[in-house]
Amino acid sequence: MKQGDFLDLVYRLVRENQSRKALTVVYDYMDRLVLDGRFPQAATVLQIVDLTQLDSTCIVGFLTVTFSAREHIPTWAPLQVRARQACLDRGMPADKVERVFGDMK
Repeated sequence: MKQGDFLDLVYRLVRENQSRKALTVVYDYMDRLVLDGRFPQAATVLQIVDLTQLDSTCIVGFLTVTFSAREHIPTWAPLQVRARQACLDRGMPADKVERVFGDMK
C-alpha cells in the first residue's frame, strides 16, 4: 500500500468513527516499515501525517508503534511535540498527556 493510500484510509476510518480499525491499520503499516528497516519511509509518514484528521488514539498510535525505532527516524521527535499539542487541543487533560507522553523519551 502506498503512503498516500494508507493515510487516506486512516483518515477515512477516523472520520467514520472507526478508531479501532484505524489504529489497527496504523500498527500494521508502520510496524511493517519498522520491521523491514524502511526508516526513511517511516520518517516520511511521520512528517506528512495530518494530525488534524486523527483522534488522540491514532495520534498516540503513530508514536507508539515507531517508538522502538525512534533513533532511526529523525521525524519522530518533532511528531511527538506536535502530537502532545494536538492531544491537548482535543481536550485531553494535561495530566493524561503527561502520563502518555512522559514515558516516550
